[in-house]
Amino acid sequence: MSFAKISVRKGLSLLLASMLLASTLAACSNGNGKNNGGEAQSPSPTSSESSGSPGAEESPETKEPVTLTMFGAGAADIPGIQSDPVAKEIERKTGVTLDTMASDENKLKLMLADGDLPDILMVDHKYIKQMIEGNQVINIDDYLKTNGQDIEKGMPETLEYFRQNMSEGQNKLYFLPNHTGTYADVGAAAPQYEYSVGFWTRWDLYKELGYPEIKSTDDFLNLLAEMQKLYPKTEDGKKVYGVSAYNGGLWPFIIQNAFADGYFNGPGTYVQDAEGNAYELLTDENSTFWNSMRYFFKANQMGLLDPESFTQQMDQYSAKLDNLQLLSSIANWWTGGGNKKLADAGKPEAGYGMIPITGTQIYKGGFSPTGWSGKYLAISKNSKHPDRAVDLLNFLFSPEGSRLAASGVEGEHWQMVDGKPEMTDETINLSKTMEKFGDTTGIGKYGNLQGLDDFVVNPADGELISLFYTPKVFQTRLTPLDKAYSEHYGATYPGEALEKLVQEGKISWGAFDTTVQTGLASAPDDIKRIDAKVEELVKTTMPKIILSKDEAEFNKVKEEFLDNLNKVDYDKSKQFWDQNWKDSLAKTTVLKR
Repeated sequence: MSFAKISVRKGLSLLLASMLLASTLAACSNGNGKNNGGEAQSPSPTSSESSGSPGAEESPETKEPVTLTMFGAGAADIPGIQSDPVAKEIERKTGVTLDTMASDENKLKLMLADGDLPDILMVDHKYIKQMIEGNQVINIDDYLKTNGQDIEKGMPETLEYFRQNMSEGQNKLYFLPNHTGTYADVGAAAPQYEYSVGFWTRWDLYKELGYPEIKSTDDFLNLLAEMQKLYPKTEDGKKVYGVSAYNGGLWPFIIQNAFADGYFNGPGTYVQDAEGNAYELLTDENSTFWNSMRYFFKANQMGLLDPESFTQQMDQYSAKLDNLQLLSSIANWWTGGGNKKLADAGKPEAGYGMIPITGTQIYKGGFSPTGWSGKYLAISKNSKHPDRAVDLLNFLFSPEGSRLAASGVEGEHWQMVDGKPEMTDETINLSKTMEKFGDTTGIGKYGNLQGLDDFVVNPADGELISLFYTPKVFQTRLTPLDKAYSEHYGATYPGEALEKLVQEGKISWGAFDTTVQTGLASAPDDIKRIDAKVEELVKTTMPKIILSKDEAEFNKVKEEFLDNLNKVDYDKSKQFWDQNWKDSLAKTTVLKR
């Protein structure tokens, strides 16, 4: 059974992945590898033996205990021998004790320079060439045959992709991915408590205005104008603005419109569609960039734009939302402080909610059979137990092992109820109240070793790898604001409200196969120099475009901007990136997309 082709249980509705952006939202991984020597150990259990959820009474295959060192095990990065319940269960299942090192870029550079490497590493894409040519990582092809059958049987197309594209032309497996899965296979499965990027605004003021249907971004700006009349100043006398951003390049100015238009952000001045096709932003006057420029231009014309949008930093933007000085937010990451302030003031149903704009898309996630893009797992040449390192990864790449990493230990953190797995009430409560929940329980602590994405369906029980994405857990998170938002749409939690609107055909999902970005080549120095000039030109011109006094000046500045792009040889950069995208997209054919 292919992990990238696991069938989705009947009856589950549409999913997202995320980005915790982060989450994230911001750690990711992928990889390839093969063995350069040494005797392989006895085979690990077959895929069918290890993909279920065996009870605690079942004894795993006994192997000699070993301790393996790991650089970059997960988000927590608690250094030293690990003794949390998840680590102990990994030890019971595989005989491997984890000794982890905190992720530190300078430390990694020193280790690579000295050749003093741990058993397993998670490294950035930029180190692949150095590590392969320096003979610092092993080829694990042979080890997969004896110790990694779950990996080999579960993701053959993904492994072949890494052999072809992550081995410096050697067609060998040096690196492995993590969090693998595709939207076609797992995207239709998972609910989400709420969806992050969008047009967030004050739900209490929206209610006061009678919940008008918003059919365009122009409607949204008109809504903000009416809200500004209701709430022109904060309690401490500061002016309230409808729209704002921060000094963070293109992203804060285009991301709302990009996702609403059906695009996912790419490198530089490019975005991609769901299939991985590239779209250049600056010279196409109908692009999501120019849609965004018109949005901010109109906001300024209407007196809605925060004048510090171009100069303030992200923390200042966030502070304004905390102080209720902004009527809208780019995403939900910055709305918690304002919601709390209103709740503390005796207004628990007031705060920020996402307003779905009819006919647009809602960002549901990025997925790939090559896993988290940009970071990869490898076994170093220094490892005295490469076979046991593959044993460990083989277990954590199985549905059982991935479930353990994402959801904890069966019988302790989750249990079977009427034939289905679910988190215990105690674990759910601890996840909300325990300050260092992940460090203490081990849940999510080893995410960088987790082979399958949280939203992959475990074939043993038809439920997601992560049991935190369930209506039961969502019900424990509901605030009075969330309840008010959900009830307005006839839903039981905020994410379900948008899911219902998708089912009604009023909005659609934006779910993206991001594999193409994994295979993009680095730009040569001459292109980097051009791109740096373009970046600076965009940075200095965006304020002029947005702050134009009228439509005539807007168009004049636009034409000057396009002319200046020609002067810095932007066409040469475009030619490189257009071909780069085409070449990378062609590489994905091995994945049978």
